[in-house]
Amino acid sequence: QALAVWNNAFVLRMSQHLAERVKEASPELAGQVGEAVELVLGRAARPDELAAYEAYARRHGLANLARVLFNTNEFVFVD
Repeated sequence: QALAVWNNAFVLRMSQHLAERVKEASPELAGQVGEAVELVLGRAARPDELAAYEAYARRHGLANLARVLFNTNEFVFVD
């Protein structure tokens, strides 16, 4: 299931759309990452998450970070 979400064409398009949306929200990467976490997970990122996600986005880009967020258990399953 994780690979199906990871490679799904719809998820790829929505990841790119989210990346473009958060780029408009803040000029800085940290702000963009924080906005992406809030939009996808419905909560603010913890400091450790923010650092890890920002490092990932810096290396792989915001669209790939969005794919990671869409593939988290917190997004896929409701507790």
